[in-house]
Order: sequence, then structure tokens, then C-alpha cells
Amino acid sequence: MKFIHDEQFSNNSKENEQGKKKCRGLLRAQLSSMELLMLFYNVVFSEKGEKFKSIIKGTNFFDDHLIESKFLWANDKEELDALK
Repeated sequence: MKFIHDEQFSNNSKENEQGKKKCRGLLRAQLSSMELLMLFYNVVFSEKGEKFKSIIKGTNFFDDHLIESKFLWANDKEELDALK
């Protein structure tokens, strides 16, 4: 994610963002729903996840790929919305 965040795919800002979005989608596709859930909890509730959180905030990285029935706490949906 840091590589994708730092990489310049195009001089055109719209094309650059499209390239980053495509790469994020490819990366996310490699992760299972449980791996995404573990990553979500690491980002939201761990100090070690703060750097990653700052990179993915506003990118809608988790999109609709987290299974809400697997959430552990009632406020997890709100935490997920805060990352979008």
C-alpha cells in the first residue's frame, strides 16, 4: 500500500488516481475476507496500524468486502465508515 500511495502512475491527476485505485483493488483481491477483517482491526484498534490507517483513509480500501456479521463490536461499522 505504501508503494501504491507513493507511486506516480501518471502526470494527469485523474489517471493517476485511477491507476492507484486499480492497484489497490488488485492487492485487496489477494486477501481473504478474514485477512481483510484482521487488517481492519489492526488499523482501527492498534497503534502499529496508525501508519497504514493514514495511507488507506479516504481510499475506501475495504469497500464492501468486510462481512459485517463477523464484526466483533457494535461500533465497528462506524469505525469502517470513518475510514472511507
